[in-house]
Amino acid sequence: MKKISVLMCLMVFVNLIFAQKDTSYYSPKIIHYSVAEAQNSKEKVIVFLIRGQNLLIMPNEISDFKDLEMVNLMKNKIEVLSSSVYNLPKLQELNMRENNLKSIEKGMGKMKELEFLFLEKNQLQEIPQEIKKLKKLESIDLE
Repeated sequence: MKKISVLMCLMVFVNLIFAQKDTSYYSPKIIHYSVAEAQNSKEKVIVFLIRGQNLLIMPNEISDFKDLEMVNLMKNKIEVLSSSVYNLPKLQELNMRENNLKSIEKGMGKMKELEFLFLEKNQLQEIPQEIKKLKKLESIDLE
């Protein structure tokens, strides 16, 4: 019985450490792997998993998808966190891990629903003070 309790506590602890929204509950119909693929169903796009595609810039078209809740652009070569994601009213998670981010455009404080922000393994020298305006932000990973 103690082994089960310890195991459950460990699982909860690991889950908290790696707090990232689980996409498994999203229907495959609403997860998209490119902006072009999603153009025909903008109102149904909830998750973008555009990772590892060697993107140099964030697609500006992302701002057209007002129902987006999660954007994963990790493992690209993006240098600037563009304001194109700031006007997504439902965005809860933004994953920019392992890019070449050097700067973050002004306006970050507009992401009122953002809960998780992943910026580790980039080249950021500073984080804008606007991040303090993100009242729902639960986790920010920088290392």
